[in-house]
Amino acid sequence: MKAAPLATVIGIDRDAEALGKASERIAQEGLADRFVPVHAAFDEFDQVLAEQG
Repeated sequence: MKAAPLATVIGIDRDAEALGKASERIAQEGLADRFVPVHAAFDEFDQVLAEQG
C-alpha cells in the first residue's frame, strides 16, 4: 500500500477476527483510510467488488 499511494485495498475474509487483525496492522501503518475490510467468502468476490464500486 505504501508503494501505491492512490490504491485502496479491499480485504475479503470469512474470519472476522482475521479482518480485525488486518485492520489493526494497517491502522498502525497509518493506512486505515485506504483499507476496506469485508466479511464475506472468497466466492463472493465479484459481488463484493460490485458493491464497493
